[in-house]
Amino acid sequence: MSDGTPPKLTIFISYFHEDAGIAGALNNVIQDAFGSDVAVFIDKVSIQQGENIHTSIEANLAKADILAVVSTGVGGPRYWAGYEIGFFQASHRGPAPPEHPLWGNIVVFCSAGSSPGPLAEHKHVTLGFDNDELDKTQEEFALELTIVDDESLLLWFGQLFRAIRGEKLEERKKVQDTFKSIISGFWEKVFAEFKQRPKFEFKPQKQLKIRFNSAPEHHFTLGDDTEITLLGNANAVFGILSQSTSRTLSWKDFCAELAEAEGSLAAFWTGTLNRILARAAKKGEGLDEVSGNLIWSHNEQKLFRLILTTYTTYYNGTIQASLYLVEVLRRKDHGDEVTTLLAKGLHSALRFRSLFLENNGLFNYLNIAFPREGLATVAREIVAELDFLNMDLVEADIRKPAAWSGILTADEIGKMVFTWEPLKTKLMEDCKAAIAADDIASIESAKSRLAETLKEIASRVGPLNERFLRAIAEKLVAVADDAEAKRAG
Repeated sequence: MSDGTPPKLTIFISYFHEDAGIAGALNNVIQDAFGSDVAVFIDKVSIQQGENIHTSIEANLAKADILAVVSTGVGGPRYWAGYEIGFFQASHRGPAPPEHPLWGNIVVFCSAGSSPGPLAEHKHVTLGFDNDELDKTQEEFALELTIVDDESLLLWFGQLFRAIRGEKLEERKKVQDTFKSIISGFWEKVFAEFKQRPKFEFKPQKQLKIRFNSAPEHHFTLGDDTEITLLGNANAVFGILSQSTSRTLSWKDFCAELAEAEGSLAAFWTGTLNRILARAAKKGEGLDEVSGNLIWSHNEQKLFRLILTTYTTYYNGTIQASLYLVEVLRRKDHGDEVTTLLAKGLHSALRFRSLFLENNGLFNYLNIAFPREGLATVAREIVAELDFLNMDLVEADIRKPAAWSGILTADEIGKMVFTWEPLKTKLMEDCKAAIAADDIASIESAKSRLAETLKEIASRVGPLNERFLRAIAEKLVAVADDAEAKRAG
């Protein structure tokens, strides 16, 4: 065919960015096999400097006979390739123009299982190699490579050859052998591309990706349709079963599975996530407000710090947040178990006292009853402190009476737990109401209820806290007396 003669077929190569090397190799193998009989459009080669990219792509999609899609699933779906597929299909509806026998054909070059969903029914050329093959050197692969008569790319070339020449490729042995040699070079280049990809990637970091629609700051809470992806086996932290190290759930399903998980701290976990994202939405909060939060894993086995790494807001109102769960390396307990337990119990008791019971305590009911400004902020701080307090109580084994036998009676431990737990639930409800209040009347009402609950905590839990401190003090005195007696003896 002389120069200037129009090509008999036009192929548009659509590819994902990560597959640019393979797309380039496909362009070369087609040109080597068919020369000027086939025109190939590939953006990085065909679009000239200064040319309108969008206009050029649409024009060439519209006139192409065949769309070749390269997708090996390295980075998942991308908008632009999906757009090209949709535009090609839309522009090729209806009867084919004369002398265009392959008009509207789509062929997909993809790894097993990575074909874009809408193209599942089209012709496929499978790209990819098993682990044993990829362990070979480039030279070993080339030496063992054989292109058989029914090889998928060769069969496709047979279709192109028949459309161009009107002949069957299998009846033109010399041409077929030439194609086999050219195709071997293509597979060597594809193999070289795959050799550059990771063999194994170990990501020990546990991560949460949360995608949601923006919510009013004053009423912030994640909706049921929020999407949460757990990566790096993060599901194990929450006691959620999964056969994979990653899993995506709606917020509704996530909460449901948390509620069913063994040793679940569901309210604690969901409250912490909501609080972090609510604070991140303000964008002016300090780093400690969004990255200083700790959670226990299920069954209280390990302690993790939740670190917000990104909080991305899109123009369509969607927000995506990324959080890492980093295990806190806690110091090992040493020495006598009793003195260790006493130290933890003393810390918890004094922390509770400084927050709720003392006159200048941060959440003393008198400090809540009078000011109206900042009520929602105070309520959020109470919720945060309750989370930390819960961790302290877990650490001190307050909810396990057997650990405190000899210091407190089981009845005393039980009274502490059964008095505090319903009050804590009531306090949480009052805090939620205070956070949601958005007018003077509702703020005053929420403030009044919150102050009354804090007053009730002071009156009912205060004596129990004092009894707990006294029991610890008595035991500490006994420990000191015992040590002194041993030295004297």
